[in-house]
Amino acid sequence: MRPAGERAGGVMVRVRVIYPNGEGAFFDMDYYMSHHIPILANKLGDVCKKIEIEGMAQMEGQPPPKLLSITYLTFETAEAYHAAYDPLADAAAANRPFFTNVAPLFEIDDIG
Repeated sequence: MRPAGERAGGVMVRVRVIYPNGEGAFFDMDYYMSHHIPILANKLGDVCKKIEIEGMAQMEGQPPPKLLSITYLTFETAEAYHAAYDPLADAAAANRPFFTNVAPLFEIDDIG
């Protein structure tokens, strides 16, 4: 039996959306979680199999975290990701100033 969301070939792709920290950077996790992600999830539909979000916390006595947030989006293939996300990219970028002033980095990994 395959784990939920895994396709028959055993390999899916996970897109990491990484928001790096830096001087003057901000990230409004409340807005991101309550507005941006639900809209994105709705528009991606069932082609996006899973969304996970990590927010980074400042630890007392430690330097600021190197990252503000990482979002993981799971798809069956890189082609499925591009077909679903690429038409939304401009709208997603237009919404970005409402929750951050940082341009995200995108990485695509095979997972299985």
